Amino acid sequence: MGKVMIVEDNPSICTGLKEIVLSIDLSIDVITTGYAAKALSMAKNDIIEMFILDIHLKDYSGITLAEEIREIEHYTMTPIIFITSIPTHQLNAFIEIHCYDYIIKPFQVDRVKKTISNVIKYGISNVPTQQLNLILKQKGYSISVPQKDIVYIESKNRKLIMVTTKEIFTISTYTLLTIEKELCDRFIRCHKGFIVNESFIYKVDKSQEMIYLTNDYGKIPFGENYREALKGEWL
Repeated sequence: MGKVMIVEDNPSICTGLKEIVLSIDLSIDVITTGYAAKALSMAKNDIIEMFILDIHLKDYSGITLAEEIREIEHYTMTPIIFITSIPTHQLNAFIEIHCYDYIIKPFQVDRVKKTISNVIKYGISNVPTQQLNLILKQKGYSISVPQKDIVYIESKNRKLIMVTTKEIFTISTYTLLTIEKELCDRFIRCHKGFIVNESFIYKVDKSQEMIYLTNDYGKIPFGENYREALKGEWL
């Protein structure tokens, strides 16, 4: 199993849950935070294989966070386990969100361990390989690029320039149209010459038709014919 995210604002409970997960499998990468907004941002930029969510978090409800997670295509069936004190009023929400299970505080270690063990053994979502890594076949060799690391792709002089968080690739055997078909749903065709990873969008300037990117990755244009792809959250 790859990564498990624990979203719990009580440090001692969070540490206890992390220790339980690692006692089952030391190879699991456990990510922790007490904030729903931070958890959502990290989930968008990574591939999480199980979520353990407290209901009452520092900024907003764990149920709302779970609903936001479910709206992301590759998390529609990812196991979610809730941590709660009083579950009776939340059972309908749990059902609607399709949570895997819930654990009542104060919890017993054996109960938590059994629930998480069952998820690891039976309930891990099978994320398609193409959502994890993009395999770029070039003349005489291939490149494997994690999709979460791709910031944007530009078409220039009959080649593609792929800007990632680690390096820049020049690709000669693809067009934007062909590579777009292999990308997961977080990528947006924003211009005839650009595809952008929505996770790296900081701001969209409608008047100048520019997309500003996070972490000093600069800005790229968006075209009038591609406004529809940005509608909703950005326009």
